[in-house]
Amino acid sequence: MNGRSPPEGGAKHFPAPPAHLYGMIIPLVTFFCKVIIMATITFDTYTAIKRLKSVGFDEQQAEALSDTIRDAQEAKLDELATRKDIKELEVKIAEAKAETIKWMFGVATGQALFVLTLLKMFPAR
Repeated sequence: MNGRSPPEGGAKHFPAPPAHLYGMIIPLVTFFCKVIIMATITFDTYTAIKRLKSVGFDEQQAEALSDTIRDAQEAKLDELATRKDIKELEVKIAEAKAETIKWMFGVATGQALFVLTLLKMFPAR
């Protein structure tokens, strides 16, 4: 137990877990989220429900938690960048950097020519 207590009356959609399991919810969700982030594998809801039931969750709670994790996984897969995406972004950054350097040298050359022109127009006495 980590000092947390279950919420009053539980959630609206399913009852709160027993008090001795309440401290396990966050670590379980964290574990499943790490699995989702680290690998793009299909989330096995049957195994997750079986594991949750083995530690004291009832069927309804286990299904709700595994459905939530599966939904989170499906929502995040579309937002992940592939190696190809990252490579394309690196190329665009390199192109922008080269273009910026060209402009910097062009502007510096223009300024130098402007100053030289002013010095020729108004020579020192």
